Amino acid sequence: MDETQLAEELRATVGQLVRAVRAIDEMTPGEAAVLGYLDRGGPMTTADVAHERGVSHQSASRR
Repeated sequence: MDETQLAEELRATVGQLVRAVRAIDEMTPGEAAVLGYLDRGGPMTTADVAHERGVSHQSASRR
C-alpha cells in the first residue's frame, strides 16, 4: 500500500470515528472540530490544527 492509499484509508477511518462518536454525543465541540479538520484535511500537526482553529499551539495540544 502506498502513502496515498494509506492516507485515504486513514481519512476514511477517522471520518467513521467522528460519525460514531458524534452519534453517542460524548465529544466536546472542540474535539469534534479537530476530528473534522483531520477528516477533511488528512494528517495534520498540532500547529496545523491550531492554525485552522485560530488558537495557540498550547491550546490545540490540550487533552
